[in-house]
Amino acid sequence: MNVESVCWYDFEYFRIDPVKRLLLARGEFVPLPPKAFDLLLVLVQNSDRVLKKEELMQALWPDTTVEESNLTQNIFLLRKAFGESAHEHRYIVTVPGRGYRFVSQVRQVEDAGAASYSEGWDKKASDESHSSFQSITVLPLRPLSADPAEEYLGHGMAEALTARLASIRGLTVRPAVGAAFKHTGSGPDPLRVGRRLDVASVLYGTLQRAGDRVRITVQIVCVRDGSLQWAKQLEGNLTDIFAFQDVIAEHVVSAVTLELNSEERKRLQRRYTENTEAYLAYLKGRYFWSKRTPDGFQRAAECFEQASRQDPGYALAYAGLADYYSLLACYNVTLPSEVWPKAERAAIRALENDDQLAEAHAVLAMIQMGYKWDWSAAERECQRALALNPNYATAHDYYAEYCSAMGRHEQAIAAIKRAQELEPLSLIINCDVGCNLFRARQYEQAVDQLRNTIEMDPGFALAHWALGWTYEARGLFQEALAEFEEAFRRFDSGPLMLASMGHAYAACGNTCEALKVLDQLLEISRRRYVSPYDMALLCTGLGDKAQAFDWLEKACQDHPFDLVYLKVEPRLDPLRSDARFESLLQRLGLAR
Repeated sequence: MNVESVCWYDFEYFRIDPVKRLLLARGEFVPLPPKAFDLLLVLVQNSDRVLKKEELMQALWPDTTVEESNLTQNIFLLRKAFGESAHEHRYIVTVPGRGYRFVSQVRQVEDAGAASYSEGWDKKASDESHSSFQSITVLPLRPLSADPAEEYLGHGMAEALTARLASIRGLTVRPAVGAAFKHTGSGPDPLRVGRRLDVASVLYGTLQRAGDRVRITVQIVCVRDGSLQWAKQLEGNLTDIFAFQDVIAEHVVSAVTLELNSEERKRLQRRYTENTEAYLAYLKGRYFWSKRTPDGFQRAAECFEQASRQDPGYALAYAGLADYYSLLACYNVTLPSEVWPKAERAAIRALENDDQLAEAHAVLAMIQMGYKWDWSAAERECQRALALNPNYATAHDYYAEYCSAMGRHEQAIAAIKRAQELEPLSLIINCDVGCNLFRARQYEQAVDQLRNTIEMDPGFALAHWALGWTYEARGLFQEALAEFEEAFRRFDSGPLMLASMGHAYAACGNTCEALKVLDQLLEISRRRYVSPYDMALLCTGLGDKAQAFDWLEKACQDHPFDLVYLKVEPRLDPLRSDARFESLLQRLGLAR
């Protein structure tokens, strides 16, 4: 192996010394068997590509015939050395049917000089630990109550603190909200979470509620060495929740030795409502809204409505309602042309109360896309949201949707990956990375991304649905059908999942089953809304262009959000040469 051109390889807090054949973590020696070290070196030196199993076995055992189990055993030893859990493949990803790829970013250090690795690491660690430019993540507070309904409060507190701290210059804040942190047992390991999110500190704790009384215990730990930086127990009435957040936020700033100017201190202490009941209702609404399920949407709406009734001037409550209505349209839960105007009214009401609210501008961008087909206004609202809050991951996500609809795939992928950097554990953002890759026709990368999302939460229906599209695009029809069936089962037997299943049947030549699905959708449409866009996709798969165009005409009246992808949707390729398709693009303002 060639080790002359480079002295060290760095990734995260690990370093490889190929000459001395050492793997170190924060300067500490990590023991590895010789073959496992050889395997690691090959993977790291080829981190830009997938290495086939045969290639790896030839590199490790060039003159020997060995079983493939020898390779998998050494992969297991490497993952164990990295401290990964069974499904947490942060460094080495398995590419089914092909081989393995090293996915952590690798940096080559070509001028090691005479210094030892530990000296170099200590300087880096010292710089990080004493710098005023710190990074932190806030874990959802773990409820001690046996009532699972209390989970929303711990998530909401974490999101509120994250939003407050993210407004502070010099403090990098990474949200830690996602299926990876479901509260089971004693909760997630804060140090592992911190390493996964690449932050210097982690804030975590517990909350206990009894009626109107609440007790919160929080602490901040240093990820590098696990040392306690700060701890506090707060107890009082729920009406004190704002004061609790003030205390915690102030101590975070103090713990990372940041000096705030008057404007930053004002942002840190800002409240969008003084009404505790409205605030708690809003937190619960966001908790259910983020689940992205029909039941979650309905419960979120009730909470946002309650919040707006409790405080008619609460801008965030109206932004939440706008988000709720827009997602009903996006997932075809009900007739889009009926709910888009409600979304618009709620977004405008939010902006009337606070025209500096990034959440309201972001959802207005979605409304301009899906309802108005006003692309200039949509881009303008996205940019406005990002200018107001560059750390609002959802605004980056919506901007990615806009760029994807325009066919600007490089920009779309850059935008959604920025959202992923800001919220690396968000299920919907990770899923949307895969969706944008699908529309860019980067199917292999889309499959990898969506599999990773499903590993985060196997019950997330939308990731199964999107993975089904991508399998189908690669000709893996049985795998696609299995994913659509899983999505259909988990998303309230949704027609959009069923329509995708029908398209897959048609694509693999099983016309009989595809026609059965078509009949089933027509029957369902007598009881609930079925998107004409989904019907058009199914008819396109069946080769019935006349019916496909009839359904697309109906879609132009209904305004389902998926219609914005008319220009880039791979499954509509059979229609593109028809003059009627160009006419549809012109009507939507997508012909340029």
